[in-house]
Amino acid sequence: MLTLEDRVCANADILSTTVDDETMVLDIARGVYLNLNVMASDILRRLERETSLGALCGELAGEFDASPAQLKQEVLGFAAQLRDAGLIRVIG
Repeated sequence: MLTLEDRVCANADILSTTVDDETMVLDIARGVYLNLNVMASDILRRLERETSLGALCGELAGEFDASPAQLKQEVLGFAAQLRDAGLIRVIG
C-alpha cells in the first residue's frame, strides 16, 4: 500500500503522446496501454522527476478543484495503478 511519504518516479522506458487534453501511454515490454485524462496526465508528467506522493498532492492542491481528502485518495489510487502496471517505481 502506498503512502504520502513514498517517493516515486516514472520509469524512463515508457512512451507517451498527448492528443488534445489526453495522454496515451504505452509500455511495449509490459504490454501496457493507458489513456489518461487531464489530471492523470499531469500527475504522470510530474512523476518524471522523483517526488513524494505527499509533495505531489501539495502541488496539485492549488490547481485542481478537489478537497484534500479526495485529492489524496485519487493520487494514491492512481499511483498504485501506475506501480502495478510497472510504469512507476517506488524509490523509498
